[in-house]
Amino acid sequence: MENFAHSLYKEFVLHPTFAPSNLVFASIEAAAQSVLKAEQNLRQKEVEVERVRTQAAEQAAELQRKLREEAQKMAEEKEKSFEEHRRLLLAKMEEDRKNQQLEYERMLSIKLQEERCLQEQERRAETSRLQDSIERLTTRVEYSRKSSCVIS
Repeated sequence: MENFAHSLYKEFVLHPTFAPSNLVFASIEAAAQSVLKAEQNLRQKEVEVERVRTQAAEQAAELQRKLREEAQKMAEEKEKSFEEHRRLLLAKMEEDRKNQQLEYERMLSIKLQEERCLQEQERRAETSRLQDSIERLTTRVEYSRKSSCVIS
């Protein structure tokens, strides 16, 4: 537009074949100055619009970067939480396995002790039975001796 305003100014004000009156000349120059001023204002507004667009684009890029960082942070925290949960679950499973093994060993120990007691009771009963049998036989033998002595 500045070229257009200058071309008008050159064509009508500075052209040698055109001899405007001072009033026309002042009016044309004022119009040209007005056009130049409007063009400058328009350029300033375009520059301002471009600055605002650039600023908005930068803010959008910054927001995108922050959103990506936050998403990355959330993903990392989720992964960390998952790994912590997994670690705790594995530790709990290991503790449960150890407790189950201890319980099994305790029950086995009790069963072995019961078995030993039962065997000891059976041994005592057998010993008592054998002792009774020996005593009966001894008594018979002695009775037989006494009875044999009497007969002889």
